[in-house]
Amino acid sequence: MILHAVFYLLENHTEWQFYGAFTTSEMAKDLEAHILRSYAKPYRDIVGTKIVKFEEAMG
Repeated sequence: MILHAVFYLLENHTEWQFYGAFTTSEMAKDLEAHILRSYAKPYRDIVGTKIVKFEEAMG
């Protein structure tokens, strides 16, 4: 199974914050766009977002 986890970084924080995870990269990209569009506020700037792909090892 593959999961695409979405993280964001706020201007006044030093650690990446987890926002959500999906099984498709398209849904993860939609969530990333949602974060940039609606989660950023004048009092909290989003410095960056990233999508990390996790893949289950078969064995």
